Amino acid sequence: MDSTETRCSSMSVLQISLLARKPQTLTKEEKRLRTNAYMKLFYVKNRETIKARVRLYRSTHLEADKEYYQRDKDKKNAQRKTRRNRPREKLTDEQRAIRIKESEGRFRENHPDYGRIKYLKHRNAALASAKKYRTEHPEQTKRARAKYYKNNRDKSSQNGKAWRAKNTIRVLYHIAKRRALKRGAPIGDLEALAAWEHSVRSKKYVICYWCMTRISGVSCNLDHIVPLSKGGAHAVENLCVSCQPCNSRKYNSLPQDWNKRLPQPRLFF
Repeated sequence: MDSTETRCSSMSVLQISLLARKPQTLTKEEKRLRTNAYMKLFYVKNRETIKARVRLYRSTHLEADKEYYQRDKDKKNAQRKTRRNRPREKLTDEQRAIRIKESEGRFRENHPDYGRIKYLKHRNAALASAKKYRTEHPEQTKRARAKYYKNNRDKSSQNGKAWRAKNTIRVLYHIAKRRALKRGAPIGDLEALAAWEHSVRSKKYVICYWCMTRISGVSCNLDHIVPLSKGGAHAVENLCVSCQPCNSRKYNSLPQDWNKRLPQPRLFF
């Protein structure tokens, strides 16, 4: 059976099965259903060609269409009214929800890439709308994230690890900012902080401000000259590049105290 046949959602399972049987073995009703199935399949395969022909015919037969409509106008209006007024099946809310879900499932099956294509086409607008919603509805956003994490704990953990490994600089920046907020320290221009840290981390090698040792830009420490616990600000003016040993030994010492312990003291103004 052709894959196109399975994509024709308007065909029933019976019609699809009849396509594989020989006409001689079918009853009159089955032959009718088989013919309808072939017609639907032909339309699916030649949809654009058929639509183009219909548009061409209508553009060249406007007067004929008007005459045809006027000829049996009352009869056609009566038929439409009869169809509109015929009793319809009344559905419960549960039945209606099931039908909607089945319809959405068929649409996703027949158009697997529709959602992705639509998102890529309107990506910027979608991101802006999502950001606006999160800003205006913080409580709902928080509950939704907690619910998603609870139902997808392993997946969330893997995604978090992958994101942190890919965005090391941003992770370190947020850790430093969080430390400053916890200690109640003054915080400088966040954009300038992010730009300065990105500049340092993106370099292959940097020089430790305290011991003048050359170290890797990715693995260097960003040290507060005046510690946060002693009233220092989390700002570019109070930050320097440091190696791990110097940062650990300095700990929360004030510059003038730490300066005395250095082999080659640094000058402070």
